[in-house]
Amino acid sequence: MRILVAVLLVCTVTLIWRFPAREVVRYSSGQEAHTVGVVDCDRNHVNCQAVWVFPSGSRGSGEVGKLYNPEGERSFTIFAGEDWAVSERSQLLWSAARQLTLIVPAILIVGLLGRRWLRKHPPHQGPAPTPTP
Repeated sequence: MRILVAVLLVCTVTLIWRFPAREVVRYSSGQEAHTVGVVDCDRNHVNCQAVWVFPSGSRGSGEVGKLYNPEGERSFTIFAGEDWAVSERSQLLWSAARQLTLIVPAILIVGLLGRRWLRKHPPHQGPAPTPTP
């Protein structure tokens, strides 16, 4: 059981590092950019594929999440990295917060269930030592 608890702990730390922490790193490392050329959006005009250019002149491309573009405009100011972008920087923090609200309760539930199980099934201590005369 202790191995299972250790595996669950490693999985939990991995989940926290992989998803919410990634959004926080993007929040701190991204920069404003401007889309160039055609911004190709889905039928709902919500998720769009675009190419963007940074103030330094370097380019990036990929999906721009939640970029509402009903008029088919070509130029937007976005917050981006080399291969990711969002229409507003605050979306990254909201995304991290939503992910944590799913992960933290799961951690607590698994921890409480594991603790309860360990109380009902204590680890085997082996035979009691016999007193020597």
